[in-house]
Amino acid sequence: PNDDPEDENVEMDPDEDLSWPDPALITQWWQTHSGRFRPGVRHLCGRAINEAAAEEVLRTGYQRQRAAAALELALRRPREPLFEVRARGDIQCRLLGVGRYSRG
Repeated sequence: PNDDPEDENVEMDPDEDLSWPDPALITQWWQTHSGRFRPGVRHLCGRAINEAAAEEVLRTGYQRQRAAAALELALRRPREPLFEVRARGDIQCRLLGVGRYSRG
């Protein structure tokens, strides 16, 4: 919501309750794990972004990760529609060719 009393949109920001990252912990993590990442290469869920990695994240990732993977695939496959990560789970499973959703 905003301060405009005429605005009918009263939905809260979906990121409102997400915690802020701790810079010290991020620095510590990066010092430990930076060797796993190639400079100049974008990553998603710890993997270099390519079609296979994005497809895997669609099958196993959390909602925000899956949305990012769907966008990556749409960029790589411009003639295909954006995968709808907000669709019912059974529909997504059918489109992804998995029996049912399971993490990991």
